[in-house]
Amino acid sequence: MTLSVRFRLGPCEILAPLGAGAMGEVYKARDTRLKRTVAIKVLPQHLSEAPGVRQHFEWGAKTISQLSHSRLPHLRHTDTQREPVKARECRTDAGFRISAL
Repeated sequence: MTLSVRFRLGPCEILAPLGAGAMGEVYKARDTRLKRTVAIKVLPQHLSEAPGVRQHFEWGAKTISQLSHSRLPHLRHTDTQREPVKARECRTDAGFRISAL
């Protein structure tokens, strides 16, 4: 699922792509409810339909939500009922971008 700029995903508006890998695509987005920038990770459709992958994605969200460390971006919200999506804090620390797991 490649998202275009200004596409709305729940309360978030896509601003720009940040990267893509084997487990999904990451986008810089604006949370319009809370007026902050987030990084959104979207699981591709072919993976969301694969046995166990969606559950692994949900497990990852639950795991990272329990962690608190200055070097880890906070999980802001997740929606796995409609589209498997995680929204995380988007920031640049020490010259490198921290976007999503």
